Amino acid sequence: MVKLGSRPIGVAEAVLGEINFLRPQQGRVKAGGSSSPKRGFSFSTRASQLWRFSLGSSAAVLKKIGKGGTANTKELAAQMDYLFSKSASIFGNGVVLDADAKGLTKDERNDIVGDWVEDWRGSPKNGHTTHILMSFPSHVRPERAKLIAEAWAFEMFQSGEHQDDVWSYVAALHTDKAHPHVHMVINNRGTVNDSWFFMAKEHVFNLDVMKDRMAAIAAEEGVFLDATSRAERGLLTYGPSRAEIERARAEGRAPEERPREGKALEDALATMARTADAMRSLQHVAALTGLPEIGEKIAKAEEALRRGGVLQPFPGDVATVERADLDRHFSGWMAEAEGKIRKMPVAERKDMRDELYGYAIDIVKGLGDVRGAQLLQMLPQTKLYGTGLEGDRLTQGREAVDLQPGAADRLKTDIVGKAVSLGLIGDRMAERLETGAANAWEERDWLRSDLLALSGRRRADLRVPEKSRKVVDDLEGFYEAAAKLIDHIRTHEVVPENERLLRALGSMGRIMQADGKVEFRGDAHAERFADELRQRYGKGVVAELASGRTDALAGDFEDADQRKWIARAVVSAAKSHVAFGLTLKEARHAERLFASSPVRGEHDWER
Repeated sequence: MVKLGSRPIGVAEAVLGEINFLRPQQGRVKAGGSSSPKRGFSFSTRASQLWRFSLGSSAAVLKKIGKGGTANTKELAAQMDYLFSKSASIFGNGVVLDADAKGLTKDERNDIVGDWVEDWRGSPKNGHTTHILMSFPSHVRPERAKLIAEAWAFEMFQSGEHQDDVWSYVAALHTDKAHPHVHMVINNRGTVNDSWFFMAKEHVFNLDVMKDRMAAIAAEEGVFLDATSRAERGLLTYGPSRAEIERARAEGRAPEERPREGKALEDALATMARTADAMRSLQHVAALTGLPEIGEKIAKAEEALRRGGVLQPFPGDVATVERADLDRHFSGWMAEAEGKIRKMPVAERKDMRDELYGYAIDIVKGLGDVRGAQLLQMLPQTKLYGTGLEGDRLTQGREAVDLQPGAADRLKTDIVGKAVSLGLIGDRMAERLETGAANAWEERDWLRSDLLALSGRRRADLRVPEKSRKVVDDLEGFYEAAAKLIDHIRTHEVVPENERLLRALGSMGRIMQADGKVEFRGDAHAERFADELRQRYGKGVVAELASGRTDALAGDFEDADQRKWIARAVVSAAKSHVAFGLTLKEARHAERLFASSPVRGEHDWER
């Protein structure tokens, strides 16, 4: 129910609400992170991680150290001594740090301990602090590892993006092993809203989300990690605990993994099945977007999972920043495909776009973007972008009408003129009017483009409510004005159905005489024409024309020769389109019949 004084939300405002803008903030979060604006799809986390895995990424290693929390001054001081006496670099907001320092001095460590312990109250079960370990593959340079960890820590503990609070933390980069790794110690008591930091499966800070953000931030720095789970890789065991690893090292044996049982085993098997389904969709993505070798590897991985096997790491160096982001990669391919289709002759575009979006719907559904799949199947919501103008024909959805000569050109000119006056690009608007949007997904992309183009032309910051309101209102006004122009044309300039059919039949006869062949640009158009032909002349009219009997047309076409050329044209079209109801054998028999009874040459009706 709309409240008194409120107003309906228009399409431009709705699309504005989908665009998130990075606001200036401290820290090292880069554009392109979790809050950056996106053009197109939003695939499931599983699909995105499996895609990175398929491109040869390494596993993202992020752990909460069990029993790593500290309960008192002595424990925290000991932990600080261990972490910062052997560090190669440091960062954090827990104390003023020297950016070039490798570690913390004894006095700096004591300052942190004193500041944190001062506000501790009670005896929480897991301690007053949390200890997190982030590890990187051996090929990642320590400087790059620190950069990724620092950006990740800022987002988690300082930005307020995941929970509205700020937590003090310090971090140490260690390079004493082949894999650079970062230890982070977080004071669990929030400094702004007193929120308690903890990690749990159903909480905003859960390991899956935190690993996913680690992988995404790493990709921005050219390091390709994936956050796939053991079950997604086909492993039906738990990884060895730290205690087991240490025991195995002391005993000179390999660490043992604990098998899953009962409900945990059932859940893991279900995860493997869902992963195999996602792999099938990813194989289609790879094949469509020009990565056939990756597609073959993904197909083999799917087969392995369905057999109960384990996925091995994918070797390869095909990952780039654009490719590693599944959403960006597939959206980029869609944009490129749409661009190629726009360069095709108008008559070929609709069928090609239908084929493109048919593939896209199947893939998007399979990869978990429910909203994207819905938009791909919905008709455009605005009258402007739901209208196509080809020649003198106006199309809206499945409905098409013929306009009086020149009416379509006048409509295009009026709409493009209003677009240019507003500040939009005229050529782009004219191009869109040739076909209209194929669906609500493409329409949304056009609406977003209009918003950004107009705000850019006016240098209006869409994050400022007053400026965004002006841009949105002006765009909505333009869309409404265009809709009125379209409605006016449909009311006053549409050719009556009979006149449209007769005009089409006359044109077909002339084309047949000149070219010897008639074919519609698509089966949908042929079906509409055949239906109108039967409605006017009877259900058996095509068979009558094929037999050489043209009396049904005599009321509309007096000239017998003209009727014969029309009959030949209908038979020619019937060879290419099943909607006319003739078999190829029947059509060829009709052509032989026509060949045996030649038609006279030029006549008045041909001029």
